[in-house]
Amino acid sequence: MTTMQLLTWRVGTIRITRVLEVEVAGLSFLVPDAIPSNLVAIPWLHPPFVTQGGEAVASIQAFLVEAPGRTILIDTAVGVSAQLDIPTRIERSLPFLEELAEAGAGPERVDTVVFTHLHFDHLGWASRDRNGRRAPTFPNARYVIARTEWDYWSHLEDPETQGLLSGALRPVEAAGRLDLVAGDHQLAPGIQLEATPGHSPGHVSIHLESKGARAIVTGDLIHHPAQMARPEWWTTFDYDVEQARATRRRFLEQHAGSDTLIIGSHFAGTVAGRIARDGPAFRFVT
Repeated sequence: MTTMQLLTWRVGTIRITRVLEVEVAGLSFLVPDAIPSNLVAIPWLHPPFVTQGGEAVASIQAFLVEAPGRTILIDTAVGVSAQLDIPTRIERSLPFLEELAEAGAGPERVDTVVFTHLHFDHLGWASRDRNGRRAPTFPNARYVIARTEWDYWSHLEDPETQGLLSGALRPVEAAGRLDLVAGDHQLAPGIQLEATPGHSPGHVSIHLESKGARAIVTGDLIHHPAQMARPEWWTTFDYDVEQARATRRRFLEQHAGSDTLIIGSHFAGTVAGRIARDGPAFRFVT
């Protein structure tokens, strides 16, 4: 078992637990403007969102959502072999399925896996090798993907994309466990998708609401809290940079000053907080 302290949040009757796989430092390969000389001008990042040397810190992680009668996993991290494709220094790597079990759910208990989008660092544990073949890691789960997202990626013919889908999601499709849904699909009472396109064509964030409390798991709408202070900072994997910027700005405007708990899919440190206005931009308050 891992010794990492679990991060857990309560939203009414819903419990959300972070399942960490990888923590990395140095994000300029992903957010080109996130270099120490720029980050030092955002003092509220120090710490926990930058290292002592001024490098941005991020996590690759999933979120276990336990609601009455439901056990939902948001994204499935990167997977052990794909960690080698991350062009930066790995600070910590944890055994994902053991971390998930420590959070309270083995693979058989998960009834729904929902993907914010279909980039490799969100698909890693969708399937795994069993008896010499690939099979769904979560055998009792429905796997939920926004139809717009699936239609885009599944029709690309480049070998890299098709290899990723073959290893991660084609076994799920073959097992008849894949559900394609609208961008505003309701997963369960109080748990709903919101279309937040730009980073990918069918990118979604996940809204959770119970007993008057609210939280949002962002997906890659925002990669690092620095993008609250600098919403214009783009990421190298954005499908549509201008749409991603507009979506991010709209999201920040909508939730600034509210009590909505924002849980960043790639945020490190405390991971969750609230958005506050900070002059013409925003800051993350934890």
